[in-house]
Amino acid sequence: MKHVYYIGLIIVLLFVHATADAQTSRDSISVRKIQKQLHLPDATARLLLTIEQERSQRVDSLNKNKSVSITDRRTALQGIVHSYHDHVQAILTPDQWAQYVEMEKAAREKLLLKMKEKKIIVKELDTN
Repeated sequence: MKHVYYIGLIIVLLFVHATADAQTSRDSISVRKIQKQLHLPDATARLLLTIEQERSQRVDSLNKNKSVSITDRRTALQGIVHSYHDHVQAILTPDQWAQYVEMEKAAREKLLLKMKEKKIIVKELDTN
């Protein structure tokens, strides 16, 4: 049996439903990794963690709402990701933002490769 996953925007992890504690832990790990790679000061990392947690809460809320159609869910996810990127870009320097975009791109490609290796069919969504 093959599974079809629709991924778009940047991160498939947006679709993962987890408890608040587990998600907060993942957010913290993600921020520490970003902080280390981009050489962010602690104050900027704290802001980034707040942005990550807000995004996670919004996605979790959307995932819990089973009455939302696929089309509306995609539109809502696009809004969440665009808002997230706007907030992250606002706290990073232009050089850090460029590095961050490349990091996300590499992580996404790695995830797509893993899915392909597992013979999971992926259909790309329009990111506009």
